[in-house]
Amino acid sequence: MHRPRLDLYCNFTYVLDDPEHGDQFHQAESRQILGLNAERTWQHKLGSFASEIAIGVQLPQDRLSPVGLYLSEERRRLSTVREDEVKERSSALYFSNSTTWTPWLRTAAWQLDLESELIFIGDAGTTEAGRPSRRHGVELTNFYSPAKDWIIDANLAWSHARFRDSDPAGDFIPGSISRTASVGVSGEAGPWSGGMRLRYFGPRALVEDDSVRSPSSTLVNMKLGYKLAANLKLTVEVLNLLNRRVSDIDYYYESQLPGEAAPVADIHTHPGEMRTLRAGLAWRF
Repeated sequence: MHRPRLDLYCNFTYVLDDPEHGDQFHQAESRQILGLNAERTWQHKLGSFASEIAIGVQLPQDRLSPVGLYLSEERRRLSTVREDEVKERSSALYFSNSTTWTPWLRTAAWQLDLESELIFIGDAGTTEAGRPSRRHGVELTNFYSPAKDWIIDANLAWSHARFRDSDPAGDFIPGSISRTASVGVSGEAGPWSGGMRLRYFGPRALVEDDSVRSPSSTLVNMKLGYKLAANLKLTVEVLNLLNRRVSDIDYYYESQLPGEAAPVADIHTHPGEMRTLRAGLAWRF
């Protein structure tokens, strides 16, 4: 059982709906989460290669008491849009097959059918139940150790996500990424340790007909550590080492800034962090 709470203030459309007070709103909820995850696996051979089939079911249940949406200005509540108590249940059945081709290469194929795809609505800052969908893909996991205490790893994934019904709006699922990659090297040498990792997110559709797309992004992070004592370690991290201008997430919807005569439909971006230096001191006891 998990009991999270939420207090979130947002303004995605600026002054589109209320030029006097602005469009800020407050989301608040108290949630109780229960769930069941069950999985059955079978070992088998794909030719001469070791493989594993997995079939599983997920049964989550949420109770929200209350969940509220309020209009606000400078984090001061102005009025209540609605306040409810909600019970929601869902179920999912999944199937996957993974094959170990060599000690350092492993693949997995999967498929997921949903009766209702959960879609994030950028201008409202919330999610809503959408159309039925099907997702399937292939994942490759590679590990290689060139020397003692050193590892090179590469994780590559491709997926295909589409709505399953017929709709003139299109069958692309907004925000669904088809290609991702993570490649890194890490190791230790005496008191020193370190690593570097590259993360790639491919381009993705932002609307159902794929007429507006988000660009791809590539980030490189680096970490260096030095053991000062048996239980004391100093670490230094550089995030976005190449100082790339990328977005963490993009949405396409209408908004209106102060001074604009009419709403404008455009891409709204949450920018990624610029080059950032972090230092830490860890003491284990």
